[in-house]
Amino acid sequence: MSYQFREQITINGEHYETESEPLKVYEEEINKKWQGKNRLTSIWRGYVGTWDIDFGRLFLTSLKVPNDSPESPLKEVSYELIFDITDRVFAYWFSGEIMIPKGAIIMSYFHQDIYQTSSYYIFKHGILVEHYDKDNTKQNWEPEPW
Repeated sequence: MSYQFREQITINGEHYETESEPLKVYEEEINKKWQGKNRLTSIWRGYVGTWDIDFGRLFLTSLKVPNDSPESPLKEVSYELIFDITDRVFAYWFSGEIMIPKGAIIMSYFHQDIYQTSSYYIFKHGILVEHYDKDNTKQNWEPEPW
């Protein structure tokens, strides 16, 4: 599996990447509207969303899809075709967790790195209901057997 472009998220003015995919329920629709021939092995899901947590609510602020230009692998598109709105979109459909890796990498597995801290943000219908941090340095990590 190749490296995958990750979703981008801003929390309290800090920018992070996450492997969580709050737009997963719209993946098929996004791919029908914008994919065409422009496929990248680094974006199997077909898009990259940019998110913001603002006053305890999750918002989609940008949507990018693969571009056929060699200068830029992604192009921003309007999500108005899906949500009938051009401003940021409140993620009312999303209930689940967004995990943000923080700190230095303490263990590398085949397709996933383990960071010092994992910050979990739990949402119900787009509203933040819980946040906690997990200290990964206190766990005994075993390397993957080869």
